[in-house]
Amino acid sequence: MLQSLKLLSRRAAVALSLAALTTTLAACGDDNDAPVAPTGQTIVQTAAATPQLSTLVSALQAAELTATLNGPGPFTVFAPINPAFSALPADVLQRLLESGNRAILTKVLTFHVVPGRITAGQLQNGQTLTTVEGTTLPVTVAGGVVTVGGARVTTADISASNGVVHLIDGVMLGSLDIVDNAIIRGFSSLVSAVTTANLAGALRGGNLTVFAPTNAAFAAIPGGAPTTAAALTPVLQLHVIGSRALSTQLTNGQQLPTLLTGANLTVGLTGGTVRLTGPRNAATVVTANIVAKNGVIHVIDNVLLPAAPAQTITQTAAATPQLSTLVTALQAAELTGTLSGTGPFTVFAPVNDAFAALPAGVVQRLLETGNRAILSKLLTFHVVPGRITASQLQNGQTLTTVEGTTLPVTVANGVVTVGGARVTTADINASNGVVHLIDGVLLGSLDIVDNAIIRGLSSLVSAVTAANLGTALRGGNLTVFAPTNAAFAAIPGGAPSDVATLTRVLQLHVVGARALSTQLTNGQQLPTLLTGSSLSVGLVGGGVRITGPRNTVSVVSADIVAKNGVIHVIDNVLLPAPAQQTITQTAVATAQLSTLVTALQAADLTGTLSGTGPFTVFAPVNEAFAGLPAGVLQRLLETGNRAILSKLLTFHVVPGRITASQLRNGQTLTTVEGTTLPVTVASGFVFVGGARVTTADIEASNGVVHLIDGVLLGSLDIVDNAIIRGLSSLVGAVTAANLATALRGDNLTVFAPTNAAFAAIPGGAPTDAATLASVLQLHVTGSRVLAAELSNGRRLSTLLPNNSLTVSLFGGTVRLVGPRNFATVVSANIVAKNGIIHLIDTVLLP
Repeated sequence: MLQSLKLLSRRAAVALSLAALTTTLAACGDDNDAPVAPTGQTIVQTAAATPQLSTLVSALQAAELTATLNGPGPFTVFAPINPAFSALPADVLQRLLESGNRAILTKVLTFHVVPGRITAGQLQNGQTLTTVEGTTLPVTVAGGVVTVGGARVTTADISASNGVVHLIDGVMLGSLDIVDNAIIRGFSSLVSAVTTANLAGALRGGNLTVFAPTNAAFAAIPGGAPTTAAALTPVLQLHVIGSRALSTQLTNGQQLPTLLTGANLTVGLTGGTVRLTGPRNAATVVTANIVAKNGVIHVIDNVLLPAAPAQTITQTAAATPQLSTLVTALQAAELTGTLSGTGPFTVFAPVNDAFAALPAGVVQRLLETGNRAILSKLLTFHVVPGRITASQLQNGQTLTTVEGTTLPVTVANGVVTVGGARVTTADINASNGVVHLIDGVLLGSLDIVDNAIIRGLSSLVSAVTAANLGTALRGGNLTVFAPTNAAFAAIPGGAPSDVATLTRVLQLHVVGARALSTQLTNGQQLPTLLTGSSLSVGLVGGGVRITGPRNTVSVVSADIVAKNGVIHVIDNVLLPAPAQQTITQTAVATAQLSTLVTALQAADLTGTLSGTGPFTVFAPVNEAFAGLPAGVLQRLLETGNRAILSKLLTFHVVPGRITASQLRNGQTLTTVEGTTLPVTVASGFVFVGGARVTTADIEASNGVVHLIDGVLLGSLDIVDNAIIRGLSSLVGAVTAANLATALRGDNLTVFAPTNAAFAAIPGGAPTDAATLASVLQLHVTGSRVLAAELSNGRRLSTLLPNNSLTVSLFGGTVRLVGPRNFATVVSANIVAKNGIIHLIDTVLLP
């Protein structure tokens, strides 16, 4: 059967195309709008040839019914014209045509089809027709007008080869049940709830009245719509009456028994408006009398709620709009189950405004999955075992929380505060305890590290973790001067990366006693956890300044009280007295130089830069190495290229200690590698070898370090560059032809074929040294030539006697024409110590 339908569908598609052509030809010579089907067309072809039925044709295609109506039949089709589809409520047609609603669309369309060929003359008043869908269709004939299912026949008896078509002015939805109607009318929240509660089967049977809440009504349920079948079922049952009741049949004060046992709805009629009152709230009918196959739907503007059962603390919170943020937090901390347990518990519940009053970003961080333990610690600090009413709370009382920390109580002038937060609404009873609303979030259970995490001091937290100081900062009674993230980012040379240095920096920020800002005095010395180091307090115009061994900082946010101390946020990182570190140690301690350290280790140069020196090092930062062409850094670090890496790195080192103030414009420095390094000073910026000095004068025991934003490649010759840039085929050929020495001297320009170019040589690359040498010599000129110096028609003499290359320029592209073929420059101006490299896409042949 399926294969037959598919075959019929393919035939229908061909027929539709022919029909469309026929329609076009017919339309050119006939201005009459009444459709007349050509002889021999099936119902589908007839519909396709009828402009008034284009929407119906689209629907038949979407429902995959074209094959059926191309079948032998015969069928009688009551065909809705385009305006009939347009008259459907907004978006109904769009939803009917969605692939997920194909079954509903099929049900609608087959309700318009009756087996057999029935002409208009055979239709009788009061007649019922059994449709292909299975539901009967009532016929009315009055005053010469024929209606079927409430739709008027506008054009009758359009003959087709396999039946007859009658055009009608309405789409008949009488085959759709309540659930179908809810789906096509866009009641997605209701349909989703019905599906979750497994009630779809019930709503497709019987003879029912459904009061259907809009999507907006579901969205407005206090605390959100229930999510479980058990919670949704009583809500939905309250919206269903076990009989069909049109709005005209409702009376004022009428009691409508619902499917929810023991629950009625009361009807109120006011000025033509229908109101329904349930156990807990009311709703207004906004659209009445959507008639379905198995009943009627009335659309309402609120979700009716059943009588509230005895609720747990969790349920009570969920039902209280002021506690929606708390509920979100309980869910994130996975504590809803705990507060649904037997208890009893007393909960001091922060209202939404209390959470909103926390510093920016704190709530968001508390709700992050990685901070679940902190959130749980905070929330359980708001919970006390037992049922304690407001009248039982006494001034000076302390309550031991579920978290374990005590909570102080104050009662004064009739106002109750717990942990500094005021009770705003007391004694909300629940089945397993009591809830008191409070106007603040209690943070007293969180230690210094917890506070640093939730307040976004991520750089400090990372440093504490890296230095293994987390445990130390969770104990004792401490004062921590906490640098902001921006402060860490502004450390000259970057934050230390080695544990020893980082530990010394952090210890300088911690005082072994709790000191609020109001307890600090001008000139006070605060001994820190860094042995032998103190901080000096300066009070200026109400502000607090802290001076350490090397710099001074300002307190920008004071007195963040933690369980084990107090935090004062500062705007800079305090720096200990400088340790006597070598250049190598300084590089290791500088996060921005981690790639350089790796390179020094690979080149076995760490010992050299730990020697007596002194040295001046122009140190490329990590971003400089990252900016090298793809693969270059990786090849530099390969063991086989250690000599090249050493040549490159020692080109960044100059003997002696040279500060930035000693560098002059036009100066040349002779490097340890032996090549000179040009210096440029312009507009306050210092450049060496083309790279800019970004941070100057980082002192070391054996010299000075200047950070630069580029890697200096000026010490590498043409062969070195070919190796680190991955031109392995060229390097192999140069080696085989014994030309490496030649390419390391003089002042040359090399047109370097890519690996792919060597692979594409017809018959493969030459293998004998003499032939290979000739090929390579053709790619080398005996002078340095940049791309900008190439002109159209210029001839370049090569190292291959009596052979030259001719330059050809095409719209900015450089092409080199040789004795037998040509090549295009794909990457120009790779500057080497002894010349220039231009990459080309073809090996030139002598």
